Amino acid sequence: MLKNHDRTAGIVIFAVSALLFYNTHDYPPETAEFPRIILSIMLILSGWMILRSFVLADWRSKTYEEFFIHGGRFVLAVSMMAVYILGINYLGYYTTTLAYIPLMAWLLGFRNRLMIVLSTILYLALILVVFDILFERQLPKEFFMP
Repeated sequence: MLKNHDRTAGIVIFAVSALLFYNTHDYPPETAEFPRIILSIMLILSGWMILRSFVLADWRSKTYEEFFIHGGRFVLAVSMMAVYILGINYLGYYTTTLAYIPLMAWLLGFRNRLMIVLSTILYLALILVVFDILFERQLPKEFFMP
């Protein structure tokens, strides 16, 4: 099973999405709406990914790459995500994300500095508009704000 990357990823994403969707039943209705929409999309797309892995299994090559092409990068990514999640509580969402996106991109080998800076700024601007302005939901406060 681990040789078919689409199937493995699809099953993991489907299981995690289903678990998270189930956990939203405790949320107030107005708060649960957005996560349920996103998780529903993830469930549909991961289900499609799983089905596609069976349908296309006969058409694709039977030689598969290793599931973890570069194990060190996987460990680095998981470690960085853990530090990022912990950092949000102490530094705030925007500060942590401002450090995380460029650092993660650089550590994973992306070297186009202009694109790193632009994508970080655009992402943070989009999050600001969507959550702080449209949804009026404040993200974790920054460490320098009272």
